[in-house]
Amino acid sequence: MKGLDRAIKSERDPKALDRMRAVRGVRKFGHSADEMGRHYDVSGRSIRNWLGRFDEHGAAGLQNQPKSGRPPAVNMSRMKNIAKRMSDRRELTTAAFRDEVHRKTGTKFHLSYARRVLRKFGFAANLPDAARD
Repeated sequence: MKGLDRAIKSERDPKALDRMRAVRGVRKFGHSADEMGRHYDVSGRSIRNWLGRFDEHGAAGLQNQPKSGRPPAVNMSRMKNIAKRMSDRRELTTAAFRDEVHRKTGTKFHLSYARRVLRKFGFAANLPDAARD
């Protein structure tokens, strides 16, 4: 349990931290999986899965696991390069970015996704001066 206590002190990911604390609650303090599940708002089955991961891999087994899913249609680094070039030319708007990605890659996506991608890259939405008044 000392290794788990040390891992809890150094863990930065809130989800992994919850998993570690739940496992500690069961193993160190004798709470039931269902009780810890109610406390962490997950099923008792999830807690039992976390206990199995902990038994097999230690605290490292409670880290986030890769998720399956559809890979992105356009590589993020390619979209970042497009956004950077457009920003350097002062042509970067959400709609212009979406259209430029479509023109260069053939992939079209919704404006809200374009906005989210631009925010992820550190670009902020700017309002025209007239809209700020």
